[in-house]
Amino acid sequence: MSTRPYNRKGRLARADELTADILDSVLELVEEMDVADVNLELAAKTAGVSVPTIVRKFESKDGLYAAAFARARLLYKPERERSPADTDVAAFLVRAQLSIYERWGHALIYLRTRERQWPTVHEELEKGRIERRRWLKVILAEILDTKMLSNDLVDQVFALTDVHFWAVFRLDMGSGKKRTQAAMEHALRTFLSRQKNPGDPT
Repeated sequence: MSTRPYNRKGRLARADELTADILDSVLELVEEMDVADVNLELAAKTAGVSVPTIVRKFESKDGLYAAAFARARLLYKPERERSPADTDVAAFLVRAQLSIYERWGHALIYLRTRERQWPTVHEELEKGRIERRRWLKVILAEILDTKMLSNDLVDQVFALTDVHFWAVFRLDMGSGKKRTQAAMEHALRTFLSRQKNPGDPT
């Protein structure tokens, strides 16, 4: 009696594909509705799997959100690659962040309010913050004297391109995407100009 050989690589590939399908379904849901309403049952239904399958893979809602956020960071890394054509650094930095905020800004704000209660989410959000600071430092080093590139300066640019800055215009004031982008670019461009020309009162 012959037995079918165990194909470990094929099984792992299918498992990885299923994980990606579940996380992509979660990200799609987050784009369409309040992240607080995306529970395990809805995530399972949308992905076409059972709740036990999600629990087995991610353990909890906390784990599912964290994994989805990690996938979003991975998928959107290309948006942060600056080309020689991106001469307006302020516009580039803001545009890169808006590509994320316009899709998942609401979710990011919600997760930030819950990260103290959800350790796995906190861990992924912290990875994202560290990654963004490193990215900002690389970009800023291309336009500023290295002597000026302090942690304090990077933190200020971080704040000027943060999701909460976006939320003030986009959510609190109800501004459109173009006005929000223009306001963020203006604030960042003014700040960077003062760093490059400290004696210029403008």
